[in-house]
Order: sequence, then C-alpha cells, then structure tokens
Amino acid sequence: MDVSLTPNGENEEPYSHPKSPSSNRLCAANAKHSDFSDFSSPLQRFVEAKAKIQDIYRRIERCIDKIVLILGGKLCSTQYQLFTEPSHVRLASHLESASTCSSVESSVLAHVESYKAGVSQINGMLSRDHMKVVFFGRTSNGKSTVVNAMLHSKVLPYGMGHTTRCFLQVEGSSSGQKCLVKEGSEDNISLDSIDKMAHAFCSQEMGEDVLFRVLWPKTDSRLLQNEVVLVDSPGIDVTPQFDEWIDKHCLDADVFVLVCNAEATLTNAEKKFFQRVKAKLSKPNVFILNNRWDVCMMESEMVDQLRHQHTKRCMDFLVEELQVCDEVEAKNRIFFVSAREVLCRRLQRKGIASPSLMPVMNGAEERLEEFENFERQFELCISKSAILTKFDSHVEKGKIICDDIYETLNNLQKNVKSEKERCVRTYSKKEEMVRESRSRMSEFLLHIKNAANNLGIEVQEQISKEFNDQMIRLDNFVEHYAEKFTVDPCLMNAYKKELINQVDCVINAELPERCSSRVLRQILTTERKLAGTIADFLPQEAREKAEMIAQTREAFEFTFTVPCVQLLNDFQEDLDFRFSLGISRLLSAISKERFFRMLLQGERRPQITAHADDTSESSVMFTDSPAISSALIRSASVVADGGVGFLLLCTVVKKVVGWPVLITIVAIYELVYLYERLCWNDRAKERAFKHQFCDHLGYKVKLLESTIVETCRHQVAREIKELSSRLTELANEELETIQLEVEELKRKGETLDEVSSVITPMKNNLAMLRGDLDNFRNNYLRPYL
Repeated sequence: MDVSLTPNGENEEPYSHPKSPSSNRLCAANAKHSDFSDFSSPLQRFVEAKAKIQDIYRRIERCIDKIVLILGGKLCSTQYQLFTEPSHVRLASHLESASTCSSVESSVLAHVESYKAGVSQINGMLSRDHMKVVFFGRTSNGKSTVVNAMLHSKVLPYGMGHTTRCFLQVEGSSSGQKCLVKEGSEDNISLDSIDKMAHAFCSQEMGEDVLFRVLWPKTDSRLLQNEVVLVDSPGIDVTPQFDEWIDKHCLDADVFVLVCNAEATLTNAEKKFFQRVKAKLSKPNVFILNNRWDVCMMESEMVDQLRHQHTKRCMDFLVEELQVCDEVEAKNRIFFVSAREVLCRRLQRKGIASPSLMPVMNGAEERLEEFENFERQFELCISKSAILTKFDSHVEKGKIICDDIYETLNNLQKNVKSEKERCVRTYSKKEEMVRESRSRMSEFLLHIKNAANNLGIEVQEQISKEFNDQMIRLDNFVEHYAEKFTVDPCLMNAYKKELINQVDCVINAELPERCSSRVLRQILTTERKLAGTIADFLPQEAREKAEMIAQTREAFEFTFTVPCVQLLNDFQEDLDFRFSLGISRLLSAISKERFFRMLLQGERRPQITAHADDTSESSVMFTDSPAISSALIRSASVVADGGVGFLLLCTVVKKVVGWPVLITIVAIYELVYLYERLCWNDRAKERAFKHQFCDHLGYKVKLLESTIVETCRHQVAREIKELSSRLTELANEELETIQLEVEELKRKGETLDEVSSVITPMKNNLAMLRGDLDNFRNNYLRPYL
C-alpha cells in the first residue's frame, strides 16, 4: 500500500497530526462538558425540543381556534372542550345574532383564521420532523455495515460487492413491527424480502433513486428511540446522476456521512458528489469515516503515516474545498474505524454472532472507542443541526403569528372600546329622543283636537257664505232660464218639472265643488301644519315620510246632495193678479219685515205656504209666530179683503183731508191699479213665477243648510282624523323602531363589554406563548448560535 500518493499519484509530505486518536478522545471529553452535559444523550435534547415546540404550537392552534370560535359565534362544545365557560357561550350567541357590530368585522376574523391552516401545517410538519443522516460512499466501502453497527443490529444487507442498489431509510416503528414499505405505497412488505428488493445481486431491475422505508422497532435502538432516521444509499460510483439523488433524498438531511475505504484515498467521484450537495445545501454537516482501518493496521509500521495522509486530505476537502467547517471542527469530523468489528462486537453482546466469526485485530479497542467517539460527535452535530434547521424557522414564524394576532386583538379591543363609547352616546341620545318624542306626542294629539275644532268653525263660516253666494247665482240662473213659459196648466207642469231638474243639476254640480274649493286651502294648510308638527320630533327619514303622507293624499272634496226635487215638491205657483198697493199686500209686507227681524233675533222660522182662492186674494199666513201678532194680522186681512175695508179707509181719509183730496187720491190709486192690471201679461206672470220659485227654493235650502254644514264638518273632521291616524301610526312606528334601537344598543353594549373582557385573556395567552417561544430560543437555539 502506497501511503504517500494522492489520488493523482503525486508525492505528498506527511501532515503533522497527532499520531493517536487521543485528540478525538479529548474532543469527546470536551463535549461532555459542553452546554448539554446535563443530558444523557444529545439526541434527547432534540426530542425534548421537539416536544416543547409541538406543545407551543398546539397551544397556538387552540388559541386561534378559541379566537375564531368566540369571534365567529359558532359554538360546538362537542368538538371544543375548552369553550365550556358560560360567558363564552353567551358571547358566541350574542355575536352570532348581533352581526351588525362594526367592531367585530369579518376581516378581523378572516385575518386570524388565515393563520389556522398555516399553524396546522406546521403542527403536521413537527409531528413528522426527525433527525436524518444519509450515508454516502463508493460501492463496498461499508455504508450498510456502518448503519448496522450504529443500530446494534443486522438491519440492512451487507457484504462484498454492490450490496445496496437503492435507498434504504431505516426509521423507528412504535408498534415494534419489522417491515419494508416502498415509497409512495402503503403496503407492508416482509423484511425477509429486503435482500431481494435492495441487494445488488437481485436480478430485478430497479432505479437507484427508489426509496424503501425499513421499519424497525424503536426499542431495539437508542437512535431510533430518539427519532433518528438513517438512510443508506447506493454507491456513488454507480451513476453520475447525483442531482436527482440530492433533490429527492438529501435536501432535508441534517448530517451526511461519507464512508471511505481506508485502503484508498478520497476519489473525485466522492468529492464531486459532495460539491453538488454543497451547491444545494450551502453548508452541509459532513462526517468522514475511514472504514476498514483494521485492515490498514496490519502494516503497523506505516499506519501513522497513512493516518496523517488521510487526515490531511480529508481536512483539506472539508475546510478548503467544501468550506463547511474550520480546522478545529474538522478534527471532530474525521474518524478511522472498522464498522465490521463494531457490528460484530455489538451483535456478540446481544448473543446474535459468535466472536469466532471475526478475529480480533490489533488496536480493536481503540477503533471501537473511536467509533463511539464518532457516535458522540455525530449525536452532538445532528442534534444541533436538527434543532437549528427544523425549529428556528418555526420559532420565528410562531413569534410573528403571536405578535400579529396580538396586535390584531389589541386593535380590535381599541375599536370595541371606541364602539362602546359611541354606543353609550347613541344610547343616551336615542333614549332622550324617545322620552321627548312621547311627551311631544301627547301634545300633538291635543293639537289635533284643537286644529279640528278651529277648522270646523272655519268650514261652517265658509260653507254658509258659499250657500248665500250659490242662492244669488241660482236666482240669476232662474231669471235667465230660456225655456218658453206658458200659463197652460199642462205645459206649466212640464215647464216647472224641467226647471226643477235643471236647478237640481246646477246646484248639485256646483255647490259641493265650490264648497270644497273654498275650504281646501284651509284643510291643506292644517294638514301641512300637523305633518310639520309631528315631523319636528321624528328622524329625518320619518319627516320625509310625514311630508309625503300630507302631500300624496287625494284632493279633498265634499260629498253631499241638495234634494231639489223633494224640496220643490210642495211648491205651488200663484199667478193671480195681486195689486201691489192692496191692503193685504201692505199688511203682508209689514209681517215679512217683522218675520225677518225675528230671524235675525234667533226666533223660530215660520213656514210660508201659498194657496189659491177662487173668490179672494191669496193670503200669506205666518205660522208659529207669537199668538197676538197672528191674531192681529188675520183680523186685518179679513177686514181688508172686502169693500168694508175700502169704505173704512175712505171715511178715515175724508175726515182728515176732505173730499177733493180723497177724490184725487182715489183717482191716482185707481190709475195705478189700472196700470198694473193692464201690465199683468204672460211675461209678468213668468217673472212672478220665477220669483216665487226662487223664494220657495231659497227658504227650503236655508232650512237644509244647517244639516249640510254639519255633514261637511263631519267630513272635514274625518279627513283630519284619517291624516292624524296615519301620522300617529307613523310616529308610533318610528318611536317603536327607536325603542328597539335603544334596546339593541343596550344589548350591543353588553356584548362589547363581553368581547373586551374575553379579548384580554386572549392577549395574555398570546403574550405567554410569545414568552414561551423566547424561552425556547434561549434554551434550545441560542447555545448553538
């Protein structure tokens, strides 16, 4: 064996290195006094750190679930046992029903809930996290033997030649099951088939990058108990396609172990592979095992020189070429071992192999001690690497999550406080509005009554005026009635009937409309005032509704009828000649003057009846007048109806003025009588007929006027009542709405108090989790930084 040659065949000066493994033992002793000396194994620190970080993230996930549950108002006690507090139940129901709360916005809930999937994913990653070591080297360098030696069991097939033809990942089985599982499959294969599936002598063709998971009982190995996964690989001289291997199986590795053959030096293939690893992983943790060192010990005179040569080349490779460590660290990364010796010894201790199967070579104890030193350094390195690479990012992510949710809850609590203050102000304002509105509502009802009474008086006056005006217009209409008048009794009845119908149409067409138009302005003014009065103590929207109610009502119209046909049924015209200066006419005029005076004084109204007498003039009789006046008028009329009256009058005049004057007066009187008698033609009779017709109709309408006025007053009162009812209903609805808003504001305030009270412990919980993450960093990460 030429120990002075490099892989290129060049001579090389021996590297000044201790000639015994005492330096490695010293490093191992120093490691025992490191920061983790209180642990029985560095691997246990990873297990403990993993349990700690898993517990923190489970608590973070529960905290997020709690926040989402309470703020979302979706309580499910069967799934979340931590939400059994009555206050949380009440709060959830409040938030579910009062979704209008502006503080608990959906964006806040969505923001908090967005972390839930990420935290669940991290929890899943933590449950799958383990420490992973991958063994590489050329074919037959003893990679599988090293794995078996570290596991203290014959797990993987090993032997001369191309032993392993695919990747074999040994991991612990909690159930104690021993089986083989192909990557991407859930089917368990008997471990007896491992030689067939993974041994290079197998005739079945299979790609070198295929991975088989080898499940081995955790109780059989301390490494497996502490969640270490060991990956054996095909020889790197089998194929130059390293990139696929690295991408599929090496990116999550914590430690790489290069198993070399101590009988040769580092090859370019081995260097090239790790340079590819360095390009993808930046700074991988690499251990170099110079295996089969027991064979080299056969040439004892050259062993130290050979050791120095291997050590220098390995250190140059780690420090200069890969630049993954310095010289001090590199000394604890290079070891000279015999994996076969270690495996045989450990199998012998378990009673599996016979000591006679493996002869004891010189220096076996030192090689065993160096292998154990490698295991200690490996455990320190893989524990440190796994903790840093697998937990550091999770710690930072957890701190970001806690800080962000804490800030979100803090802002939410501020918004809740601000919303509560706004609710209190709005509650006080609306409560005062309700009290004031109810007080003014009582005043409004009284105002309606007064307005209706005042409007009734105004209506009575206007209707009376309109009746008088209508009778004047009616006189003019009758006077200009163009139908031909005749005194023939048959034609007279038709003329009278047609005139009555025309008058009925005119008066019933004009009078209600004119009465309505006369009082419409007053009614509209009153309605607007009522709407304005009630709108003064209502919200703006209700004011617009009140104004709309007053504006959109149909135009008011009186509905009444003057039954002219019935009123004129008893009309009987008197077309006989009546001398205007007749004594009966003079007495009638005097009686009429007294009659109208009694009307003005409020006495009872007389009824006027006209009748015809074939032998005498028609007399006008006053009924229901005082008894004395009635007797005097009747006596005078009887006297004046005959010549007795005329003689008595002449006698009185003759005694006063004498015969000449009397004769002159009589002559003038007779001339006047003759003139009137000659003028009494059909036209005079028509004028007399129309005058009697208008007088009779006016009297009848006057009697009916009070009833019609009262009817109109009732119609106006009904109109005002309908409007006031609608306005009152609107006001009551608005007040009820405001009252409901007041109650809702009260409930909302209580809900906001509960939200604020629940947010505080949530924030405290997040602050505690944030502190736990800081403690985790100080206890588990900072010693390595």
